[in-house]
Amino acid sequence: VEHPRFGQVIPCPVCVEGRRAAIDWFRDITTPTEQYARAVNLAKQMAQTPSGWLVLQGGVGAGKTTIAKAILSHWRGRETHPETTAEWLGYWRSRVTEEAFEVAFMGRWEATTAVLDDIGRERLTEWGVERLGTFLNYRYARRLPTVLTTNCNEHTLSSHAGEAIADRVFDRHAGLVRVVTLDVNSFRTNEPSEPLPHLI
Repeated sequence: VEHPRFGQVIPCPVCVEGRRAAIDWFRDITTPTEQYARAVNLAKQMAQTPSGWLVLQGGVGAGKTTIAKAILSHWRGRETHPETTAEWLGYWRSRVTEEAFEVAFMGRWEATTAVLDDIGRERLTEWGVERLGTFLNYRYARRLPTVLTTNCNEHTLSSHAGEAIADRVFDRHAGLVRVVTLDVNSFRTNEPSEPLPHLI
Protein backbone atom coordinates (compact mmCIF):
# COMPACT_ATOMS: atom_id res chain seq x y z
CA VAL A 1 0.00 0.00 0.00
CA GLU A 2 2.98 2.32 0.35
CA HIS A 3 3.63 2.19 -3.41
CA PRO A 4 3.02 5.60 -5.05
CA ARG A 5 0.78 4.01 -7.72
CA PHE A 6 -1.26 1.93 -5.28
CA GLY A 7 -4.94 1.97 -6.25
CA GLN A 8 -4.33 3.43 -9.72
CA VAL A 9 -5.57 1.79 -12.90
CA ILE A 10 -2.71 1.26 -15.33
CA PRO A 11 -2.53 -0.50 -18.72
CA CYS A 12 -0.87 -3.88 -18.97
CA PRO A 13 2.78 -3.08 -19.91
CA VAL A 14 3.05 -6.15 -22.13
CA CYS A 15 -0.09 -5.22 -24.07
CA VAL A 16 1.02 -1.62 -24.46
CA GLU A 17 4.48 -2.60 -25.68
CA GLY A 18 2.90 -4.91 -28.24
CA ARG A 19 0.73 -2.14 -29.67
CA ARG A 20 3.61 0.35 -29.66
CA ALA A 21 5.86 -1.99 -31.59
CA ALA A 22 3.26 -2.43 -34.34
CA ILE A 23 3.19 1.18 -35.56
CA ASP A 24 5.82 3.83 -36.21
CA TRP A 25 3.88 6.96 -35.29
CA PHE A 26 6.66 9.18 -36.70
CA ARG A 27 6.78 7.54 -40.15
CA ASP A 28 4.90 10.31 -42.00
CA ILE A 29 6.72 13.27 -40.42
CA THR A 30 9.04 15.00 -42.88
CA THR A 31 12.24 16.73 -41.72
CA PRO A 32 12.93 19.63 -44.09
CA THR A 33 15.83 21.09 -42.07
CA GLU A 34 18.59 19.84 -39.80
CA GLN A 35 17.08 21.61 -36.80
CA TYR A 36 13.68 20.08 -37.58
CA ALA A 37 15.25 16.63 -37.78
CA ARG A 38 16.81 17.24 -34.36
CA ALA A 39 13.37 18.08 -32.96
CA VAL A 40 11.88 14.88 -34.38
CA ASN A 41 14.78 12.81 -32.99
CA LEU A 42 14.27 14.31 -29.54
CA ALA A 43 10.55 13.55 -29.85
CA LYS A 44 11.32 9.93 -30.71
CA GLN A 45 13.60 9.68 -27.69
CA MET A 46 10.87 11.15 -25.51
CA ALA A 47 8.34 8.67 -26.88
CA GLN A 48 10.58 5.66 -26.33
CA THR A 49 12.06 6.72 -22.98
CA PRO A 50 9.90 9.40 -21.28
CA SER A 51 12.18 11.72 -19.35
CA GLY A 52 12.21 15.43 -18.52
CA TRP A 53 10.31 18.06 -20.45
CA LEU A 54 10.25 18.63 -24.21
CA VAL A 55 8.98 22.01 -25.46
CA LEU A 56 8.20 22.23 -29.19
CA GLN A 57 8.25 25.87 -30.24
CA GLY A 58 7.31 27.19 -33.68
CA GLY A 59 4.95 29.24 -35.80
CA VAL A 60 1.41 28.28 -36.73
CA GLY A 61 1.41 25.23 -39.00
CA ALA A 62 5.01 24.24 -38.24
CA GLY A 63 4.04 20.72 -37.19
CA LYS A 64 4.25 21.01 -33.40
CA THR A 65 0.93 19.26 -32.78
CA THR A 66 1.75 16.52 -35.31
CA ILE A 67 4.96 15.67 -33.46
CA ALA A 68 3.23 15.88 -30.07
CA LYS A 69 0.51 13.57 -31.41
CA ALA A 70 3.13 11.02 -32.48
CA ILE A 71 4.63 11.03 -28.96
CA LEU A 72 1.25 10.68 -27.29
CA SER A 73 0.11 7.95 -29.70
CA HIS A 74 3.28 5.99 -28.98
CA TRP A 75 2.64 6.29 -25.24
CA ARG A 76 -1.02 5.29 -25.53
CA GLY A 77 -0.50 2.58 -28.12
CA ARG A 78 -3.24 4.05 -30.32
CA GLU A 79 -3.85 7.22 -32.31
CA THR A 80 -4.42 9.97 -29.76
CA HIS A 81 -4.75 13.70 -30.35
CA PRO A 82 -3.21 15.95 -27.69
CA GLU A 83 -5.52 18.31 -25.84
CA THR A 84 -4.91 22.04 -25.89
CA THR A 85 -4.39 24.14 -22.80
CA ALA A 86 -7.78 25.73 -23.46
CA GLU A 87 -9.43 22.28 -23.45
CA TRP A 88 -7.73 21.33 -20.18
CA LEU A 89 -8.80 24.55 -18.50
CA GLY A 90 -12.32 24.09 -19.86
CA TYR A 91 -12.43 20.57 -18.42
CA TRP A 92 -11.31 21.79 -15.01
CA ARG A 93 -13.69 24.76 -15.12
CA SER A 94 -16.67 22.55 -15.98
CA ARG A 95 -16.08 20.44 -12.87
CA VAL A 96 -15.10 23.13 -10.39
CA THR A 97 -18.40 22.90 -8.48
CA GLU A 98 -18.20 19.12 -8.11
CA GLU A 99 -17.05 17.54 -4.89
CA ALA A 100 -14.62 15.40 -6.87
CA PHE A 101 -12.99 18.42 -8.56
CA GLU A 102 -9.68 18.14 -6.72
CA VAL A 103 -9.52 14.43 -7.54
CA ALA A 104 -10.02 15.18 -11.25
CA PHE A 105 -7.49 17.99 -11.10
CA MET A 106 -4.89 15.87 -9.32
CA GLY A 107 -5.39 13.13 -11.91
CA ARG A 108 -3.92 15.48 -14.52
CA TRP A 109 -1.15 16.60 -12.16
CA GLU A 110 0.03 13.12 -11.33
CA ALA A 111 -0.25 11.43 -14.74
CA THR A 112 2.83 9.37 -15.56
CA THR A 113 3.22 11.33 -18.80
CA ALA A 114 1.45 14.43 -20.12
CA VAL A 115 1.14 16.37 -23.39
CA LEU A 116 -0.24 19.90 -23.40
CA ASP A 117 -0.78 21.54 -26.79
CA ASP A 118 -0.81 25.24 -27.73
CA ILE A 119 0.17 26.78 -24.40
CA GLY A 120 -0.04 30.54 -24.80
CA ARG A 121 -3.08 30.66 -27.10
CA GLU A 122 -5.74 30.16 -24.43
CA ARG A 123 -7.71 32.95 -22.76
CA LEU A 124 -6.50 33.12 -19.20
CA THR A 125 -8.37 34.37 -16.18
CA GLU A 126 -6.71 34.73 -12.79
CA TRP A 127 -8.16 31.33 -11.89
CA GLY A 128 -6.74 29.82 -15.10
CA VAL A 129 -3.27 31.22 -14.42
CA GLU A 130 -3.37 29.76 -10.92
CA ARG A 131 -4.47 26.30 -12.10
CA LEU A 132 -2.08 26.14 -15.04
CA GLY A 133 0.78 27.35 -12.86
CA THR A 134 -0.03 24.76 -10.19
CA PHE A 135 -0.11 21.99 -12.79
CA LEU A 136 3.24 23.00 -14.29
CA ASN A 137 4.90 23.52 -10.89
CA TYR A 138 3.78 20.11 -9.68
CA ARG A 139 5.17 18.30 -12.70
CA TYR A 140 8.33 20.41 -12.79
CA ALA A 141 9.17 19.82 -9.13
CA ARG A 142 8.71 16.06 -9.54
CA ARG A 143 10.43 15.97 -12.94
CA LEU A 144 7.46 14.16 -14.51
CA PRO A 145 7.75 13.58 -18.29
CA THR A 146 5.87 16.39 -20.01
CA VAL A 147 5.56 17.60 -23.62
CA LEU A 148 4.42 21.16 -24.35
CA THR A 149 3.85 22.94 -27.66
CA THR A 150 3.76 26.72 -28.08
CA ASN A 151 4.09 29.42 -30.70
CA CYS A 152 5.30 31.85 -28.03
CA ASN A 153 8.81 32.70 -26.97
CA GLU A 154 9.73 33.36 -23.36
CA HIS A 155 8.89 37.05 -23.57
CA THR A 156 5.48 36.67 -25.21
CA LEU A 157 4.48 33.80 -22.91
CA SER A 158 5.52 35.85 -19.89
CA SER A 159 3.34 38.74 -21.09
CA HIS A 160 0.42 36.38 -21.66
CA ALA A 161 0.59 34.01 -18.67
CA GLY A 162 3.04 35.57 -16.25
CA GLU A 163 6.73 35.17 -15.50
CA ALA A 164 6.29 32.11 -13.27
CA ILE A 165 4.69 30.02 -16.03
CA ALA A 166 7.14 31.24 -18.69
CA ASP A 167 10.04 30.42 -16.36
CA ARG A 168 8.84 26.83 -16.00
CA VAL A 169 8.22 26.33 -19.72
CA PHE A 170 11.53 27.81 -20.89
CA ASP A 171 13.78 26.94 -17.93
CA ARG A 172 17.14 25.92 -19.40
CA HIS A 173 19.11 25.90 -16.17
CA ALA A 174 17.88 22.86 -14.23
CA GLY A 175 18.65 20.34 -16.98
CA LEU A 176 14.99 19.32 -17.14
CA VAL A 177 13.56 21.32 -20.05
CA ARG A 178 14.66 20.88 -23.66
CA VAL A 179 13.34 23.61 -25.98
CA VAL A 180 13.54 23.02 -29.74
CA THR A 181 12.37 25.45 -32.40
CA LEU A 182 10.71 24.15 -35.56
CA ASP A 183 12.29 26.48 -38.10
CA VAL A 184 9.91 26.06 -41.05
CA ASN A 185 7.04 27.87 -42.71
CA SER A 186 3.52 26.55 -42.35
CA PHE A 187 2.90 23.09 -43.79
CA ARG A 188 -0.76 24.00 -44.19
CA THR A 189 -1.68 24.85 -47.76
CA ASN A 190 -2.75 28.42 -48.53
CA GLU A 191 -1.96 29.52 -45.01
CA PRO A 192 0.79 32.06 -44.45
CA SER A 193 3.32 31.21 -41.80
CA GLU A 194 3.20 33.18 -38.58
CA PRO A 195 6.83 33.63 -37.53
CA LEU A 196 7.82 33.81 -33.90
CA PRO A 197 9.11 37.20 -32.74
CA HIS A 198 12.65 37.20 -31.31
CA LEU A 199 13.23 33.47 -31.50
CA ILE A 200 15.77 32.23 -28.99
